[in-house]
Amino acid sequence: MNHTIASIFPQIQNNILTSMSTSIEDYKNNDLSKGILLSVSKLHRTICLNNIIRLEAASSYTLLYVNGIPKPIIKSKPLKYYSNQLGTNQFIRVHQSHLINKKYIQSYRFKSSPSVTLIDGSTINISRRKLSSIKREFLIL
Repeated sequence: MNHTIASIFPQIQNNILTSMSTSIEDYKNNDLSKGILLSVSKLHRTICLNNIIRLEAASSYTLLYVNGIPKPIIKSKPLKYYSNQLGTNQFIRVHQSHLINKKYIQSYRFKSSPSVTLIDGSTINISRRKLSSIKREFLIL
């Protein structure tokens, strides 16, 4: 059965899932500066980092929540891989199982049960160990 990205994700708009502008060698060399490679039936596409809302750990897999796509995309690498590759400029690790894009933060709460609410409505708890570094990130001491 031959699948295309359009048949699997018909809701995806061209600006979310773009044609690959970098070579596959960049991805083999762990260069995630432009996007995350998505492969379906030998068709390679990138998801721009600006469109990724958050990444969630699911055992040794990672769920990518992308703006404009109703269901998460499953990748077969652990969250630690993406955390190391993406750095801290655009993404922040708020919990052992969550890496979020700073630009999609709608609000945050630091008092009782610290959490971050994203523009898609999801609320992610902030771990106690990450709380002080996240406060520094948002300059709230």
